[in-house]
Amino acid sequence: MRPVEYAQILLGCLGEAISGGPDPIDAEYVCLRFGGDVSPSLGTSTDECCTGLAWVRVVGVARTGPETDDPSFNTCLHAGRRLTLEMGTARCIPYGTVQRPTSCEDWTAAALRMDADHAAMEAALCCFRDAVSVMPYAPYAIVVTEYQPAGPDGNCLTGTLQLTLDYSCRCGS
Repeated sequence: MRPVEYAQILLGCLGEAISGGPDPIDAEYVCLRFGGDVSPSLGTSTDECCTGLAWVRVVGVARTGPETDDPSFNTCLHAGRRLTLEMGTARCIPYGTVQRPTSCEDWTAAALRMDADHAAMEAALCCFRDAVSVMPYAPYAIVVTEYQPAGPDGNCLTGTLQLTLDYSCRCGS
């Protein structure tokens, strides 16, 4: 399988999990993203932080296996790959008014929303594991990193969770 195909499976699991949470994200804002990081978009009538945004992106693909300088060594046929995927969500920061700053209750609600998003990511991991474990050439190792909250940045709070999976390289697949 190609890395993006693994990403699409994870995205389906994340979309399902985030849609069943206490503050679901509309399916049109659950998407694959590309690049070194994800920056929620801001338009004249839509702010992806305030609509809620959930994503999966390919962070990187590395060759694993024996190191060799032998020119006859075919790295595709004899090496595995380590794929790193990222799940993330972005939400709007709470706002106060000119007269009063954001209340503790508003910040608590935002923290609880981000915690629910993290729980959805954890559920998506279980869904993903179950989905890929029955596939031919299933990944033989899946490792999850720590959840990383971030922000506020602009008007966004974000949280990300990365996982790596090791799988055998199959040429042409």
